[in-house]
Amino acid sequence: MRIKWRCLLSMIIGTLACPAQTSLSSVKRCCSQRSPVTDVLAGYSLIHLNSRGEVLDFATYEDTTKTYGSPRFTFVVIGLSQVQLKFLNPKPD
Repeated sequence: MRIKWRCLLSMIIGTLACPAQTSLSSVKRCCSQRSPVTDVLAGYSLIHLNSRGEVLDFATYEDTTKTYGSPRFTFVVIGLSQVQLKFLNPKPD
């Protein structure tokens, strides 16, 4: 349990620093192990990627869409913003 919290803490600190690669790797990690905490971290990272006009890579977008069930899945971080997965599609329709 201690290792899991250390990993989550390092993800939070890395996400707050928020360079694009850190946000992308946070999304990848959060999608592999869903929980309320990782959902918030993924939402936070996706909102920051979207605010910088970045998109996910193809593999991460596919994994994220499978994990959350739909490209219309909306992440809402209260007090910050919201974003739908389809806004981060590497190949817009």
